[in-house]
Amino acid sequence: MKKLFILFVSLFALVACSELLIEEPVTPDKGQDGQKFKVALTITRSNVFDESPETRAAVKSNWADGDKVFLFINGVAAPKYLEMKYQGGEWDSTPMNGLVASDLGASGTLTAVHFPNAKHATVAYQGGEFVFLGLGMPYNGVFLKATQVRYIFEDGLLGDVNMEAPALTGSDKYIHFDVSGYDSNHFYTLFQDNVKPVVFNGVSASGELNYSIGSAGKAIVGYFDEADSFLGFSGVLDGSAVGTAVNYDFSINDEKACVLYTRNVGTKTVSASKYIGIGDISGSAWIATEYVNLGIKNDAGENLMYAKCNLGASSETDWGDYFVWGVPQPSLGVIWRNYRYSNGGTSDSDPRLTKYCTQSSKGYMNFTDGKTILDPEDDAATQILHGLWRMPTKQDFLSLHASCLRTLVENYKSSGVKGYRFLSNSNGETIFLPAAGVSSSNFPKDYQNERGFYWSSELYDHLSEDAWHIFFTGTTGSSTTVSPMSRTYGCSIRPVFSVELVSGVNPAEGELESRGYVYMGNGLKWARVNLGADSPLEAGDYYAWGELDTYYSSLSPLTWRSGTSGYSWYSYFDNDGGDGFMKKYTLSSGLTVLQPEDDIAHRWWGGSWRMPTKAEFEILTDRSQYDWVWDSVNSGYEVTCKANGNKIFLPGNGGTFVQNTIMNSGVMASYWSSSLDTSDQRRAYYMTCYDPSSMPSSQQLSTANRYQGMFVRPVASIE
Repeated sequence: MKKLFILFVSLFALVACSELLIEEPVTPDKGQDGQKFKVALTITRSNVFDESPETRAAVKSNWADGDKVFLFINGVAAPKYLEMKYQGGEWDSTPMNGLVASDLGASGTLTAVHFPNAKHATVAYQGGEFVFLGLGMPYNGVFLKATQVRYIFEDGLLGDVNMEAPALTGSDKYIHFDVSGYDSNHFYTLFQDNVKPVVFNGVSASGELNYSIGSAGKAIVGYFDEADSFLGFSGVLDGSAVGTAVNYDFSINDEKACVLYTRNVGTKTVSASKYIGIGDISGSAWIATEYVNLGIKNDAGENLMYAKCNLGASSETDWGDYFVWGVPQPSLGVIWRNYRYSNGGTSDSDPRLTKYCTQSSKGYMNFTDGKTILDPEDDAATQILHGLWRMPTKQDFLSLHASCLRTLVENYKSSGVKGYRFLSNSNGETIFLPAAGVSSSNFPKDYQNERGFYWSSELYDHLSEDAWHIFFTGTTGSSTTVSPMSRTYGCSIRPVFSVELVSGVNPAEGELESRGYVYMGNGLKWARVNLGADSPLEAGDYYAWGELDTYYSSLSPLTWRSGTSGYSWYSYFDNDGGDGFMKKYTLSSGLTVLQPEDDIAHRWWGGSWRMPTKAEFEILTDRSQYDWVWDSVNSGYEVTCKANGNKIFLPGNGGTFVQNTIMNSGVMASYWSSSLDTSDQRRAYYMTCYDPSSMPSSQQLSTANRYQGMFVRPVASIE
């Protein structure tokens, strides 16, 4: 045990008084006496994983301005307690909720609690216990604590207070990991198979700490210590791993940046509660892998994340490495007698399997083991990337198909690489699978930039020599399929991991409000969906310029609202008795942009949401790349910001409502701006997205009569 510091604190604020005033109430801004109480604080720390500078990180080595320690005097009627705050090298003690010196008596016991990120914490008394507010997410683990500490008021001596890790039942041990190299504006969670999250709930009126402990391998929420500059994770080492040599494989998820940091430190033995530094996550000891949240969830409610690139690739368009199924390192296609889990196999019909076999006729000497999913030691994604990463299952591939619009792209982002884009139905995010080809024993690299072959981790149900994979050709009109293939081929791998998100930051490029948005590099948040739509692929509703509702109450069957007769001047709000006689938005009025009261995006969504102006559409078009995507049901433009790579999807098959008819449905869609045509007050600007096979100019800004029904894509200014 290393004694890090000895601290003298004043129980109450220092004032020039010679004796203790027992009965006078103590107020936050007025102290009582000059009594000092000696407090010795000790912390145990061990670098049991590695003593190198790379993995050594500081824990609490000294107090910093703003640090707080909360003292709860046992036996004193709640909600009274004492809050100590460190400032300018001294402790300022503030009695709370009417605490007075006489409450302390001549002796007693106390409980002390310190959180590393509690500079803004406050205490409330709820449900019979003290709870802490201002800690952000549920707090995963007490950093320092002392319970049932005996004190005696004699010459101002309080006694030793050992701030230590919480005591746990059974063989479980408190454990703390910390890293550097983080971004304090991001949100991090740690995953380790041997460590359970421990959530601090409060302090009881009798001074007992209230904890709840989760299951091993679940998310542990990180916190920042500003004084010692580390990102910390506190949890409970499962008793089965205490004093036992086990493998420590770490994953740290940056939910805002969509990056999973992983590191395997090998087999280690931890026998007691420890504070362990595990390095700089931006350094070479950690693997940083970008991922995409496509909004796909498994039966457990966890999000299925796809790596942005193939295993072994450095970019979206890089083909990456080839892998034989069940071989955890890059490998070109092989013949059966050279396959890792074959003993002298000769062909697909005679593979002589020694692992992953459900058919005795395919096993070596009738061998079967019933295994249908690759073990971690045989999973290339797990072995190369470590942590949570793994190869997808067949069900993962089926969910990808069901949740995304799949489009063959001949020249992805002008890279010359062919492949399939998967566009999420739920949040508009995308991944790209390049046509990396395949490797066989006869053709080490075949069909490159023509076809794609991607392994799953799952054995084919009916033929043990095969495993499931995603396959696609580069033929126009084709699609992707999930089918079996011989395990001896070298295919691509797109890693995945499943995780429960804690912060709600995902998906994508940043934050979410009540409405999802994307920053497209032009000072605006662009909504992910059209007004009236529930997903990015839906077109939404048709609105006349400046109207606050549709003219119909139902599209199927088409039913007009009372007082309307289709999208015409006779239904339009700003028309004075006929064909285009405007009342409010006129050239003489000077109103050339919709006012908030007439802007349907603002009226429906509130806040700073509104319709984009003509100029904002022009900037979006100038600074973005437009790619037309389609399948048998949906079509539209994937709009990619050239500056940051962020994307939105603009459905392009809804047409325009004119009179009683939706015109050009299936080949175009029109989006109103909030800008009036200053040369013709009857018209306003809109952007049209055409199917490029039907029009030479695929996106254009023009004007139309204001009564026409078009879509609206809301925007909001960056605050």
